[in-house]
Amino acid sequence: MPTKAICTITTKSHLFKTLALAESAHKIDSDLTFILLVVDEKKETFKDVNYKFEKIEFYDLQCIKNFSCAKGIIKKYKNQTDRLRWSLKPILLQFLLEKKGFDKVIYADNDIFFFNNFDFLWQDLENHAVSLTPHWYKYNPNKKQYWLEYYHRLGLYNAGFVAANRKATKVLRWWAEA
Repeated sequence: MPTKAICTITTKSHLFKTLALAESAHKIDSDLTFILLVVDEKKETFKDVNYKFEKIEFYDLQCIKNFSCAKGIIKKYKNQTDRLRWSLKPILLQFLLEKKGFDKVIYADNDIFFFNNFDFLWQDLENHAVSLTPHWYKYNPNKKQYWLEYYHRLGLYNAGFVAANRKATKVLRWWAEA
């Protein structure tokens, strides 16, 4: 069983971006498993999708709906696919770590592309349960105060990239419930 995976959540309309993300990661690490959760289609829809590597797994909402607090999130955002995708990130990470048996998982939004070796991300998970990236907004209240306000409205971290290992399940549960 592979011990690490990269995952993302997408809609059918953004599948082309997702496949570019997967291919970029696969070119660097051909042993990597890529997990794709599509929120607006059944996974059978993608059985004939043409991609250039074998280690890609498609999932749909049926696969995770009984996991953690997924039902409530799916019900709340069923007609808002962007909010649904954003809200399902911790649930997908939990699902892959707890139910699918991965030791380490990286979530990357479908507008991310890997250009260089990213082994340092996996190595970071040897010492940390979660790895996050900050928003790079200016935070000096004396200059462009609106950026400081963005931190309070949008959060300190950018959830477009999140890495986690099995020790992160408590944090991921808290995030999903929040």
